[in-house]
Amino acid sequence: MADAAKPEKLTLGEAITDLGFFPILFTVAVGGPSILAILEQVLVNHQLVPALQWIVDGYNRVMTVLGAAVEPLIQPAIDWVNAQLGWSLTLAPVWRPVFALCMVAVMAQVRTAVREGDVAGAAGIGSLLSIGFLASALLIGLFAAGPGWLAQGAVAAAPFAIYSIFSLVAAAWFRSRGDWRNAGPVAVFFGAFSLVQFAAGAGLSLMPGLAQSGGLIALGLAFAMLGVATVALGLSVVNRSGTRQGLTMLGGFIAAGLILAADFALKALGAG
Repeated sequence: MADAAKPEKLTLGEAITDLGFFPILFTVAVGGPSILAILEQVLVNHQLVPALQWIVDGYNRVMTVLGAAVEPLIQPAIDWVNAQLGWSLTLAPVWRPVFALCMVAVMAQVRTAVREGDVAGAAGIGSLLSIGFLASALLIGLFAAGPGWLAQGAVAAAPFAIYSIFSLVAAAWFRSRGDWRNAGPVAVFFGAFSLVQFAAGAGLSLMPGLAQSGGLIALGLAFAMLGVATVALGLSVVNRSGTRQGLTMLGGFIAAGLILAADFALKALGAG
């Protein structure tokens, strides 16, 4: 009887199979190039071999189209802030891959809601989180190139601070769905995590050579860490939706890692 009460074991292979073809394709096609594009901002002189560089170049061309639709709408506000405060803020293109990477996480949550039959909830949560992550990506674009611990701390913390706020907004909107009881702990966790991220980004920016990239490094490490933790927790408690979300977050890192490994191998063979 005790054995019958235990939840069915969930293996990593089963979780990957359960993920589905389209989410895997979306994660690899969007998450992988997004991470490589962000990495190019961190390692300015790094270039893939031509056989692989086309992946990032093609992705950047697509993201330029996205930027052309959004940036003209944002620029007047930036100009106004600069004029009022005497600042010289500019919007760095890195906001585009950051936003795309965040949208991979949004897609995972939307898909979970759809699979649970809550299409209206999926549309609402997807819209709210998309707006929130767009705002955080634009903030990162404004501060990413700024040297100094304050700017780099803001870069590392922005998505998690905004997610904390928008999780409460989303829960208030859909409080009748049964998720309301989880809103407080989620908001508190990501609010606290954003403070940790601020400290990490600020601290890394003080290291030699990382004055303008410490925030992005801390941000990338945080996404990867949360993905691993979500998968581990999902497997341990047999939570399929949680495991899918974690795997979706990690998929881009795995794809980027495979491309970088292939790049290293091709360069080594060429050098030999």
